Amino acid sequence: MRVLGLDAGTATLRFQLLEAGRRRARGMVDRIGARSVLEFRGEAGERLRRSGPVADAEAAALLALEWLRVVGCAPDVVALRARGTGDGAAPLDATGVEALLRSGDDPPARGALRAALAAGGGAALVAVQENGPHALAHREQAAHGAPLLGRPEAGLVTLHVGARASIAAPGGGVPEALEAPGADLRELFRAERAGDREAAAALGAFLGRLRRALGAALQAIEVDGVVLGGGAAEGSPVLRERLAEGLLPLEHDLNARPIARDVSLSSPGARPAVLVVRADVATLAAVEAARLFPPE
Repeated sequence: MRVLGLDAGTATLRFQLLEAGRRRARGMVDRIGARSVLEFRGEAGERLRRSGPVADAEAAALLALEWLRVVGCAPDVVALRARGTGDGAAPLDATGVEALLRSGDDPPARGALRAALAAGGGAALVAVQENGPHALAHREQAAHGAPLLGRPEAGLVTLHVGARASIAAPGGGVPEALEAPGADLRELFRAERAGDREAAAALGAFLGRLRRALGAALQAIEVDGVVLGGGAAEGSPVLRERLAEGLLPLEHDLNARPIARDVSLSSPGARPAVLVVRADVATLAAVEAARLFPPE
């Protein structure tokens, strides 16, 4: 059985296709909008890479589903993030589909669901619940951040920053949404560098909100580390530098290097440690969904 995990965001869509616990295909549509770049890869050597406009998360998901069909990897199950009040995965019936389509919490996830419905093929739909914004990503960030410190019970604040942002305190509490520009931050940074005052003001206000939320979390409790995740936090040294100034012991030389894996960006023993984790929500969604369909 082939299980597809879809992680749809405002600026990026990622997918992972698993079969019998092994990855069969993966891919990403990045910079969703006028200057999108997509790269899809199959484990048997299939590959598609191209650039061009991709209107939104729904269009990105349709491209992924069509490519999987063309290369003979059409999914039997499609797993999507869905805002809920608990954890775990559950099959989506007609009532559940209608409820998700009406929900206003997560437009990219709604778009991915519309794409799965439009693609047809008879794939079963599974909702992987998130108790709060980016809850699956926060869970992954905390789970992968603790081993970087060598302390499974480390107290970690997790901060997820992309086109949208959220923060979660140690102990697995419900993440809190932070008001964000709702646009690809890379474009805002580019506009700021070009002298765009509106972009600079939007970034300044956004970073101010992130810093206030992070500062409050650091003052309220004893924290061993801060785990950064999300496309913007993973990909932008400038964002990390501006976020950390006066709050976190960020090592500038480490911060300047490209992030290719989970990593600490602070000196050994620094507290709170600054960690970056590349949360793989698409794989997590596929794994959660696959548990509903044990091998016969």
